[in-house]
Amino acid sequence: MKKWIFPTVALFFLTACSGKTVYRDGVFRGEAMGYSKETPIKVEVTVAGGNMVSVEVVDHGEYVEQVPQVQEALNTLPGAMVKKNTTYIDSIAGATETSKGIKDAVEKALERAK
Repeated sequence: MKKWIFPTVALFFLTACSGKTVYRDGVFRGEAMGYSKETPIKVEVTVAGGNMVSVEVVDHGEYVEQVPQVQEALNTLPGAMVKKNTTYIDSIAGATETSKGIKDAVEKALERAK
């Protein structure tokens, strides 16, 4: 009977200490301010199997026409977050506030998925 205690306890501690959050499946929305202080960046995050499978920017007021890097951030950051299953990714140079807004909006959506 004692043989199963150690593996069970070890598995518990490895899981508890891994720091990986598993999210509820579903579609979750979040929003945060980017560079534009008038319109927040709004995102939809789809979670399946406890992981992000899709991040979509559904609305924003960012200045795409004035700063080309903003469009790059809007296009690339969502996919990078899905690929790494985290919001801890590099920002786009020249679009720092937009990058932060996208990350913050996704984090707010993921808070709802806990």
